[in-house]
Amino acid sequence: MPLAALLERRPAAAPAGLAVLVRAAGPALAARLARLPGIRLVEEEAAATVVVTDQPLAAGGPPAPMLPTLILAEGPAALAGLRAGAQAVLPPDAAPDQVAAGLAALGRGLAVLPPALLAGLAGREPSVPVEAGLTRREREVLDLLAAGASNKVIARRLGLSFHTAKAHVAAVLQKLGAGSRADAVARGRGPGWCCCEGRMIQVHHLNNSRSQRILWLLEELGLPYEVIRYERDPATMLAPPELKRIHPLGKSPVLVEDGEVLAESAAIAEYLLERHGAGRLAPAPGSPGYRRFRAWMHFAEGSAMTPLLVKLYLLRVGEAAAPVLARIDGNLAAMLDYLEAEVAREGWFAGPDFTAADVMMSFPLEAATQRGGLDESRPALFGLLRRLQSRPAYRRALERGGPYAYAT
Repeated sequence: MPLAALLERRPAAAPAGLAVLVRAAGPALAARLARLPGIRLVEEEAAATVVVTDQPLAAGGPPAPMLPTLILAEGPAALAGLRAGAQAVLPPDAAPDQVAAGLAALGRGLAVLPPALLAGLAGREPSVPVEAGLTRREREVLDLLAAGASNKVIARRLGLSFHTAKAHVAAVLQKLGAGSRADAVARGRGPGWCCCEGRMIQVHHLNNSRSQRILWLLEELGLPYEVIRYERDPATMLAPPELKRIHPLGKSPVLVEDGEVLAESAAIAEYLLERHGAGRLAPAPGSPGYRRFRAWMHFAEGSAMTPLLVKLYLLRVGEAAAPVLARIDGNLAAMLDYLEAEVAREGWFAGPDFTAADVMMSFPLEAATQRGGLDESRPALFGLLRRLQSRPAYRRALERGGPYAYAT
């Protein structure tokens, strides 16, 4: 039976409960969980708090879900699931009250292991070794605390649920004997457990510019960052001279991390994916999909933006530019037809999934709606732009970056 049908059959008075995403080969597991009190089944990972699966998880195989995961397995499959990233294990025939209790514990950031499995773990190297009293995960949390990250940002950055991130923060404070987050950072720096001082990513952001994409990408990756805003001259629309103190060309975006200054949107995006992406928002390097992805990453600033910029300057010339404008409009129409056909294939630029290439291509599309002729007559392309602009991370980036004339 489809999950939607199971949801419709549940009592209307059921509590909101823990949001659970089911990953199973058939409907039996979803039907089993639907009968548990305090459990709410969802169909999208973005709406879930935890994941339940009866499918094998293997280190080196398909990636484990980013959310806290309960795997129903035993023996070698249970051990493999733990090594692949599951935080909870129960036998496939666990009683309903055991499953409900296990999910409640997992939602609070706790690990769940049946007693029979503990013996099998005795000879296993811990997946998160303890160093200087803090686990590796707790050291990562402490670094993010030093960067000023909230629990919500920590959860996004580390791929955790909000409750799991909160539990890690509480554990750090308890182990360090700290009374506050600032106190924990101060205590952590003493023995060298915290190494995040000076590492907060800075984005030198110009209003109504391509740097909006970098803020968006940082939000998609869940990275903490600081925005340093600059405003265009309202008469010339040029960046203020202060930007030249950061980079000789005085253009935006400019990203600074660990004292390194990076310019050029595509270069910054690739740097963030390589250093912080952990395989997210890009196909596997070396794959045919990755080569297509790289092509679109650079198409955005090369082939796509060139005619749009030329038209922007020609429009300021006046009637004398009319003959050249006609040719530019023809080039733009041909380019948009090409993009329409490419997006219509799989819904995104670099394949069946959203990637950083879609982030990079968003600015040419936004500019094309204002001076390139992009509208509903190209439904795949125009629809993609609307989907991109409705993403939660895109909206959060607007809040951080300030007014943006290209947003709808």
